[in-house]
Amino acid sequence: MSIKNKHNTDKIIIKSSTGTAPEEIGFSFKHLTTNSDYNFSYFSKSKNECLKSKASLYDRIEEITKSPWIHWHNLSKFNGGIETLPASSIKFRPDKYVFSDGDKVIVFRFNSDKCRIIGFKTESSSNYYVIGFDFDYSAYNHGS
Repeated sequence: MSIKNKHNTDKIIIKSSTGTAPEEIGFSFKHLTTNSDYNFSYFSKSKNECLKSKASLYDRIEEITKSPWIHWHNLSKFNGGIETLPASSIKFRPDKYVFSDGDKVIVFRFNSDKCRIIGFKTESSSNYYVIGFDFDYSAYNHGS
């Protein structure tokens, strides 16, 4: 089933293996970009701010995995929910994964909305495949 809500007008795939309630989210990093500006290598740069971002990222991943996809989809992006963007708008590429025309990425905010987790979900899995992070608003055009 596809879900739409008033906060996020893009459809994303939210399914359950049982057909009843959506499954909780599992994280996978197998397609994490090799671009060091958008992967875990970023944390080896400036120490103080990176420590705060790293701690916030771990806390956010833990928080996300405690609720099903539908929970995050029903929240606005300003209240912890997701936002979707065209995959073509991302300025880096996932490792060993090629997006098709029209594919979307799913974005979660963290570190007081200063940073983003960028990934995708497939129809056959409840996993969230993280392809990169946006630590400094450079991964895509954030508007004005």
